[in-house]
Amino acid sequence: MLMQIHALHLLANRRSIFPIQPLSKRPLISWKEFQDRLPDREEVIEWYTRWPDAGIAVALGPVSGIVVVDVDSVAAEQVLIDLLGDRPQTRKAYSGSLQPGKVHYYFRDPEFETTA
Repeated sequence: MLMQIHALHLLANRRSIFPIQPLSKRPLISWKEFQDRLPDREEVIEWYTRWPDAGIAVALGPVSGIVVVDVDSVAAEQVLIDLLGDRPQTRKAYSGSLQPGKVHYYFRDPEFETTA
């Protein structure tokens, strides 16, 4: 139930979310369509009723208005800080790796195009 509450909170904040296997990045559903649209409330409730321990993934890009900068070393993180200032307006999350410098910086971006 707790994950469902978190998922609905993210949806209410206009984040395109989808369920992933616990402690994994593997989607539990086909998520391609959620790169272009938000799930509806009923879909989210159905997912987290079916898989109450599922994790939550956020589709990045224009659909959610978020871009992530993936930093892979302490030196690269310093370059980012030098470019943006000591306290960039962002959230920082550790990537799950135990290696120093492996972090993700999350930015809100109202309009952008991405290329992979």
